Amino acid sequence: MENKKKPLHNDSNHKLKSRRDFLSQGLMASAASMLLPFNAFGQTECEMASMVAIDNPMIPVIVIDLAGGANIGGSNALVGNTNGQMHFLPSYQSLGLMTSEHPSNVGMISDLRGNTTAPTGLLFHSQSGMLAGIRAAAGTAVNNTDGIVMCGISGDDTENNPHNPMYWFFNAGARGQLTQLVGSRANTSGGNSQAPVTSIDLSIAPLRVSTPTDVTDLASLGPMSRGTNFAVGRESMLMRALEGLSSSKVRSLSRRGLPDAVKDLVLCNITKTQALLNKFSSEELNPALDTNVQAVFPEVLLTNPNEAQAVQRQAGSIAKMVLDGYAACGTITMGGYDYHGNDRVETDRRDTVAGNTIGRILNLAQRKNTKVVIYVLSDGGVSANGTDIATNGRFSWSSDSGNRGASLMLVYDPMARPVMRSNLRQMGNFQTSGSVQSDASPMSNSVTTLAKAVMLNYLALHGREGELAQVVGDNPFLTDLNRHLLFGKIA
Repeated sequence: MENKKKPLHNDSNHKLKSRRDFLSQGLMASAASMLLPFNAFGQTECEMASMVAIDNPMIPVIVIDLAGGANIGGSNALVGNTNGQMHFLPSYQSLGLMTSEHPSNVGMISDLRGNTTAPTGLLFHSQSGMLAGIRAAAGTAVNNTDGIVMCGISGDDTENNPHNPMYWFFNAGARGQLTQLVGSRANTSGGNSQAPVTSIDLSIAPLRVSTPTDVTDLASLGPMSRGTNFAVGRESMLMRALEGLSSSKVRSLSRRGLPDAVKDLVLCNITKTQALLNKFSSEELNPALDTNVQAVFPEVLLTNPNEAQAVQRQAGSIAKMVLDGYAACGTITMGGYDYHGNDRVETDRRDTVAGNTIGRILNLAQRKNTKVVIYVLSDGGVSANGTDIATNGRFSWSSDSGNRGASLMLVYDPMARPVMRSNLRQMGNFQTSGSVQSDASPMSNSVTTLAKAVMLNYLALHGREGELAQVVGDNPFLTDLNRHLLFGKIA
């Protein structure tokens, strides 16, 4: 049977403008789209701003998304009642701590620097796996790191929590030289949890980055340049050939019924690809060739990593892009944080792995002499029933508990320890029952508002906290600003 070519089927009242539209028409497989190393679909013009020098860069951001509902507040970051971390709860058993581990006991509180006698800054439980991981990997970077814990209820074991404010970081002015947002998953947030719906801008949807090759492909012809029939270094020859594909020739495609939007994208793709190859080299971008990345994330050198190594190879690749300014914000998803049903030895180990990833990013930021914001989130939380004791003498986690949720915001400044507005390192609070007090703050029972609280403090790091409504649409903290504005200006 004859295989006839079919015309584009498109409602005359609906213009092709989104990535979904182009996918539905099969246009993503075109030669021009293969030449485009980043996502232009959904854009209305050929935007070249992502490839120019950024005069006043904002602090780069890395989001760590612990998928499954991790314990962040309690057995890791210390949480307290209405007056902050040192306003202890009567019991922390539902948060996984034995009576002997109560924070009021000697030696049970530590800061990031390991001080247990007179700890300062953001406080952790001294037996925290997350703290152990941070300290083991970060080295002296902890001396210039501080942060806050944010107590907020979120849904358990669901991707629907709008935790990730990555688009708002872009709205605030964060920019990458090569692209804007990157993530470990191919979705609108780049991670497990979603972005607030009103923040999403598909024209800058995150690129998925899993390996060093994904990074180098951004400034090459991607898989085309790796084929056996395409020699390394021949990109410039192809680019000279593409220069012959003039605007008039592309426009002549109209005789074949190609929509104007597609022709615009073809021209834009060619222009961008030429500019990228002229401005960036694969060697410059390659995490596996960066000696600092090699030292902190040696997994980037592996070609056949196991599952755990693959996560760190991915983390190193994303951290390289963000800390070198090629991307404004990156999301690293780490799976396996649905604790209940697992031995406490194993869950503490997972906490240590998460902390180790945080610490490596801090270490790399120190080596690259750059500030960084690390936002650690999870979908929901977990509780212990206070009776089951694991083999290491600690309470086992028994069930999901989104009302025991918390997030962390850490800031590193190579010049000095970040400036804080007060001694308060806790936003919202837990109540005596061991769960989040839902009416303590506008963000206590709203994940979207929690993301806005992150943005308030990110803007404060730049002395621009008054611009929150402009960036996210409103300011829900005006009636109690001092309890939500915790970071001072460092940039």
